[in-house]
Amino acid sequence: MIRNYFKPVENIGLAAGMPPTKKRGVENTAAPGEPVPVAVALETMPDGPDDNGRKSSSCAAGETGAVQKQKDVEDTEEAQIMKKIEANKLAARKRLIESQQLKLEKQTMAEDWYTAFLPELHKPYFLAIKQALNKELQDGRVIYPALEEIYSFTRCSLKDVRVVIIGQDPYHGPNQAHGLCFSVKKGVPPPPSLNNIFRELETDLGNSAFTRPNHGSLEGWCSEGVLLLNAGLTVRKGEPNSHKHLGWATFTDAIIAHLDKTNMPERDHGLVFMLWGAFAQKKGAKINRKKHLVLTAKHPSPLSANQGGWFGCKHFSKANVWLKEKGVKEINWNHLP
Repeated sequence: MIRNYFKPVENIGLAAGMPPTKKRGVENTAAPGEPVPVAVALETMPDGPDDNGRKSSSCAAGETGAVQKQKDVEDTEEAQIMKKIEANKLAARKRLIESQQLKLEKQTMAEDWYTAFLPELHKPYFLAIKQALNKELQDGRVIYPALEEIYSFTRCSLKDVRVVIIGQDPYHGPNQAHGLCFSVKKGVPPPPSLNNIFRELETDLGNSAFTRPNHGSLEGWCSEGVLLLNAGLTVRKGEPNSHKHLGWATFTDAIIAHLDKTNMPERDHGLVFMLWGAFAQKKGAKINRKKHLVLTAKHPSPLSANQGGWFGCKHFSKANVWLKEKGVKEINWNHLP
């Protein structure tokens, strides 16, 4: 801009017959004592401090720093977004795997049970149970009951439960177990423990109130509000207690804890728990006796029953007396079609 601005001065000098003056870096040709041409003086002045230049440099540096900070922020935000995306992908993958692992539960559990215990089904220990069962099946093991019958106990609606009978683990013989404690499929001879249960029912209620069925299935009790729950829900063929440490006990403990906290829908009171044998009594040790009626007796297996403590326990009539006192419908123990 300086050169252009002072160009007319150079032209004036030439017009006056003055020798041309070189710009910056050219020797001054003016005679001694004569004034130096303005253009030359300005062009030959040494460069001094440029405040505007320093300010421009500072601004540029500041702008560069601000841009870098903004870029760092954007990089951080982008990293956080990518991290969230990856976390969401992993969570979605986990949900997909779990949904595949819980396909059996969704298809075979009664809807009210599935909904109530869905958080429990997603716990690591339960998914580990499913993995262990799948591995045994892949290894050619035979497991009882059939997979689709593991959760047969949920045929007793959760909201309608009035009596809970706790068993240990399923029968380990062919065609016996079908997801209900002490019960066997129709067409299968009743095991000794079940025969002793029928015998006690006959003496407790009388022949007019109970007629022994010609089969061993207790499925009819499910619609009466009787929950037939084994502590362990599966077993290997011919190997009693073989799935004792599989993790089922944790799941059935959660079921009992849920029932312990749940009041009957008709009235603000509890349930009847029948605990037969030391195992069941230990299983139900934490049940609130102030809220629930807890009946204990020896196990109905011949080994225990014949030593006393089973026959004459009158649990079935005691349960109905208690329910009636609470204004709740009694159990029809004869409902075994």
